[in-house]
Amino acid sequence: MLSGLQAMSPDELKIAARLTGLNPDRAPEDREQLVQHLLKWVAQAVGAPSTEPAELERSVASWLADVAGVAPLPDETPAHLEERVWNRLSEDAARHLMPAWKVASSMAALGPPDALPDERRLLDRVASRLLPSEEARATMRAEWESMCQQPARHHSEVLDRLKPELKTLSDRPEMIKPTLTLALVVAMADSNFELEESRLYDRIATGLG
Repeated sequence: MLSGLQAMSPDELKIAARLTGLNPDRAPEDREQLVQHLLKWVAQAVGAPSTEPAELERSVASWLADVAGVAPLPDETPAHLEERVWNRLSEDAARHLMPAWKVASSMAALGPPDALPDERRLLDRVASRLLPSEEARATMRAEWESMCQQPARHHSEVLDRLKPELKTLSDRPEMIKPTLTLALVVAMADSNFELEESRLYDRIATGLG
């Protein structure tokens, strides 16, 4: 966290200070004063006894772990605890996104086999932007690889496999548009929209409203 603050530009520090409630007209121009303001705000937010670097890092790590439901290990360093917290958050994000990934990657099951490499690379690039944890991305990758390796001749075959995911997505309306967008992008990865792909997409879009 401290290294992140030190790496921020003066303008970025001012934006961060504004987010803490500091009036822009009263924001100090001095970079170090801005950093100290943010450190004091963080210390108060996480209940740190001081802004001393080691103490603050420990308090921030403990606060994050408490929010994420990660129990600290005996004699665990703040850096290691933070790493476990981010891994847990990435795993939770992967589970949250999994229905959308399965629906999107299902388009590959109906496309031509020579389009699979492009579709896999596309999914991997998107996942790398959303999930910093390689372990979480590996879980996602295994799921879409499984979908890609189950070729189908008719869209109804794929639709049957997706019933649990479509039910989950229908209960999460905020995920519907991103899912449909990603599914369309995957289907068009080879610059072609096959007939069965278009039928599957239409059925999914209709089913999700």
